[in-house]
Amino acid sequence: MKLKRNRVRKVAEFSITVNSALAGFSHGVKPKFLEIFTTFILLGPAGWYRYLRDSRIYERVSARLKARLAQHPKYDHDNRQNLIK
Repeated sequence: MKLKRNRVRKVAEFSITVNSALAGFSHGVKPKFLEIFTTFILLGPAGWYRYLRDSRIYERVSARLKARLAQHPKYDHDNRQNLIK
């Protein structure tokens, strides 16, 4: 039981790190990608699965990217595609 708690704690701490990096990035702070990636790798396959499943990171990041793209001046809101000139 204690081992499982430790694994969950590590994933939770990683999630906090990612959330902090995303918040900073949205305010112009460059994330420490290598440090984040290394921590992710150290979680191991079970940790990767738990993080990706429980954090819904894909949904959250894709929503932020869509919102940012929608604010881009060369984005055609009617056709929903980038205008390339």
